[in-house]
Amino acid sequence: MKVLFVSHSAFLNGAETSLLSLLSNLDRNEFEPVLVIPCEGELGKKVRSMGITVYIANQEWWVEGCYSITGNVSLHNRVTDLLAIIDIENPDIVHTNTSVVIEGAIAAAIRGIPHIWHIHEILDNHPRLRPILPHKITYSIMSKLSERIAVVSRAVRDQLTEVIPMDKMEIIYNGVDTNRFRPNLDSDIRDELGLQSEDVLAVAVGSVIKEKGYDNLLAAAALLKARGTRVLTAIVGQGEAEGVQELLASITTLGLKSHVKYLGYRTDIPEILSATDIYILPSVTDAFPFVVLEAMSMGKPIVATKCGGPSEMLVDGESGFLVETNDPEALAAKIELLAKDPELQARMGKSAIRRVKSRFSLETFVSRFSSAYRQLALSSKLPLDKNGLLAPMMELYQKHVVAETFRKEGQANKELIHNLQQIVAEKNEIIIQNEARIRELELRNSELISSLSWRITAPARGAAAFLLDTKKYFTNCHDDDK
Repeated sequence: MKVLFVSHSAFLNGAETSLLSLLSNLDRNEFEPVLVIPCEGELGKKVRSMGITVYIANQEWWVEGCYSITGNVSLHNRVTDLLAIIDIENPDIVHTNTSVVIEGAIAAAIRGIPHIWHIHEILDNHPRLRPILPHKITYSIMSKLSERIAVVSRAVRDQLTEVIPMDKMEIIYNGVDTNRFRPNLDSDIRDELGLQSEDVLAVAVGSVIKEKGYDNLLAAAALLKARGTRVLTAIVGQGEAEGVQELLASITTLGLKSHVKYLGYRTDIPEILSATDIYILPSVTDAFPFVVLEAMSMGKPIVATKCGGPSEMLVDGESGFLVETNDPEALAAKIELLAKDPELQARMGKSAIRRVKSRFSLETFVSRFSSAYRQLALSSKLPLDKNGLLAPMMELYQKHVVAETFRKEGQANKELIHNLQQIVAEKNEIIIQNEARIRELELRNSELISSLSWRITAPARGAAAFLLDTKKYFTNCHDDDK
């Protein structure tokens, strides 16, 4: 059975890591995976090394986020490119990984191929991800273009139930490779950070983006510093230059350079987690943060916010602590409690391992998807007439893209005009101030000139009388005496 996987990204963040785990562990005697990615990247390299065919095809996010929606390549052309790949590979199923791209679902509908959509995101009230179409329309399109929708948590499912039928959705929790993420791996990260054996290391792993809540983590670290609690917090993850600079600036401003270290992008996550005493997830929203399971698998106690998935991943008070989002005080309190109690760390770590093995194993994750593929392969699906349903939908989408582009350009122009108006106002104020200063100087100069004029003209009048007398004298002299 051939499955064509469509990934929104070629990097290795949470959703891509989940996909890589699935591709690595599918039974290749039963399934033949093929991958489509939008560009070259680490995901493509790893998948090719497993002997899996990889295609590059242009995609644009229909959910605004990390990648801008520009409409430079029309949806019709992007779908056409994907249809060409489908015609070459002739897959039995198309699997779209994450909700932010739509091309795979449309192409599958046109060719009459069963489609499964794997949803990793909570889009409602997300600080960064914003569908270009209204949420209900977005969810309705996802439902109509899919025979099955797999969600990573109840939190994700709950945002969809108003629009998508429950019997079409299935919760499939991500699974952890407990052989790779196992306790007591060799690690030199503590030496790299200059830590002593008694020092407590807390770690947070994730992209440097707004929803990860690093501002709350820094605020909590500042509270721990003020209380004299010896905890070094390490932040691991890549990000846009602006976000990283903002993070580093905040660390400096809060006086946390010796208390918080930003390690950037790392490939040795298992080794870093192995050396960790406490794992922290400060996110504002997170559907199912995969790295939390990885830390649990390695026997680490968790302090996480109630941002979505973590409430299903760990048991509060047993395998870690759950706190409210945007509450640095609560975050700091639970970190401090664990930092001062090594026995509690060990007890919660053991509970975390048991929970991962019982509920979030890699075997269960792969088995659930394999079963879903078998069921989909048995279903029949008629090709949709792209001149019937899909053409108007694609036209509507493209109009929204254009409208969104104009809206953003208009907003940018408004901001530019506002900035220019501020500059002009500031310049006018300077001009007014200068004019007042000039008038003041003119007045002062006038007074000075008047004073100097009197001082000069007084003796000048005496000199004039002298010259007049002299002239009279010379007038009366002979020519040869002149």
